[in-house]
Amino acid sequence: QAVLAEPLACAINGLELVQMSLGKSVVILGMGPIGCMLIDLARMMGALKVICVQRSRKRMELARQYEADAYIYAEEEDVVARCIEETRGRGPDVVVTTCGSVEAHEQAIQMVAHRGWVSLFGGLGGDGRPMSLVSDIIHYKECFVTGSHGCVPRHHELAVKLIEKGMVRVKPVITHHYKLSE
Repeated sequence: QAVLAEPLACAINGLELVQMSLGKSVVILGMGPIGCMLIDLARMMGALKVICVQRSRKRMELARQYEADAYIYAEEEDVVARCIEETRGRGPDVVVTTCGSVEAHEQAIQMVAHRGWVSLFGGLGGDGRPMSLVSDIIHYKECFVTGSHGCVPRHHELAVKLIEKGMVRVKPVITHHYKLSE
């Protein structure tokens, strides 16, 4: 479980950067291990509504163990329209991309609420197409777009404590066990 403290620490940093606080709605695009842990973390930091978006049914089934409020299959629905609908036409206060998808980054900016926050958490690497951005969306929504990568020692310390107290569950995302020598 302790090995998941580092990615959890990065998630803590990401939610700090978007000024996560009580009462917000959160969309997480990508339900890998970090996306799943972000469900618990967002709730702990005050999210009233957590919406998960994922392409893979297998990963979504894992995410369902974390009991978000809505689950959206990216291949089957209009992600932006559905997230706006789930937030009663307002758009989510916080959108976090935890996947390396240019499309997800673009969707995040399209759906975020007026004066909402977007965390481009999932790195894209340099081999894909560039992100397409209509700057008027940011201009008129007065939204905040930030990157998020890494963490500092205080995030690690907090992550270990959250795992230890069971406030962020990590057991569901553990798929393999190895001896330390391996």
